Amino acid sequence: MYLKPFADLLREGRVRCLSVRQPWAGCLVTGAKTVENRKWPEGEEARAKLPGWYLIHASKIGEEAGAVSYRGRHVYVPNVPIARVREVRKAIGGFANSSLDLGAIVGAVHVPRVDLFYTDRDACNPWACGPVLWRVDVAIVFEGSIPCSGSLGLWKPSEAVLGRVLRELPRAVVTRYNGEELPEPRRATWE
Repeated sequence: MYLKPFADLLREGRVRCLSVRQPWAGCLVTGAKTVENRKWPEGEEARAKLPGWYLIHASKIGEEAGAVSYRGRHVYVPNVPIARVREVRKAIGGFANSSLDLGAIVGAVHVPRVDLFYTDRDACNPWACGPVLWRVDVAIVFEGSIPCSGSLGLWKPSEAVLGRVLRELPRAVVTRYNGEELPEPRRATWE
């Protein structure tokens, strides 16, 4: 798995962050969650500008309804269908605790396209509820999270945070590649 283009974008400071509540942030970077649901952007022209790489920042506040147990620790899940709770358990089961940290960058995803919720495939996807779907085809989880403050919407990380992300890359593992969840997470080639 060759991911040098992502590392180059990081070095150039051209990667943005998206803050997501836990446990959804952990599910994105561990490769189980294949779409991120947003209410924005609704315009086709605005959606066309969104494909690319995003660092996933786990918000300081997680969801607070219903709990999923993980290694003696509770991860809070909103009122969702039981299929999603099973996916959450599957997603967080085999990874370091860092994927569940709060107030930190926990990994990265590549979004090849952003669509409105409309296909039969979306109706069968337990993660898709829209109205705007950010599709994920590559997911990377960091072994150690990078604590930092987040923001609403898309935001640009500081140079110091980008430097810490670059230092974390050699230890990061890819969990989803070309749209497929990998049976075993693998280290990628960054150079």
